[in-house]
Amino acid sequence: MTDKKSAKFLSIQQRNLAVLGFDLNAAQRQYLVEKPLKLLFVLSCNFYWTYGLMNFAIYNIENFDEITGSLSVFNQDILLFFKMFIFFTKANKYLNLIKSMNKLADKGKLGKKKCYLFANKTLKLQQRIRSTMNGCQKIV
Repeated sequence: MTDKKSAKFLSIQQRNLAVLGFDLNAAQRQYLVEKPLKLLFVLSCNFYWTYGLMNFAIYNIENFDEITGSLSVFNQDILLFFKMFIFFTKANKYLNLIKSMNKLADKGKLGKKKCYLFANKTLKLQQRIRSTMNGCQKIV
């Protein structure tokens, strides 16, 4: 079973998956979905968004420019469903990989561990800068 200190190594992924209702600290696949209603809400919103885009494309079949503009969003939604399917089917492998990464991190030398933590802090900083810039772009 993974413990809470794995959050130091996978904090960005853990935070992003927690938004969807997943728990990376789960011991088994059946406990991976921590908040099923949250996950159901996100998936149903994406399903209805995809359904709306399909209807938009059908009713505006003559206007090629508008259809191609919505095609990228449609492709992103289909890709999201595909990634979620893969994540669910390979959940045991992901959880085992996280367990083995934690074991390796515990066995690792202190110097390497500090190096990994420093690299992770750098990635966290880059991620915060990117999300702040994306938020500012949406405001402007």
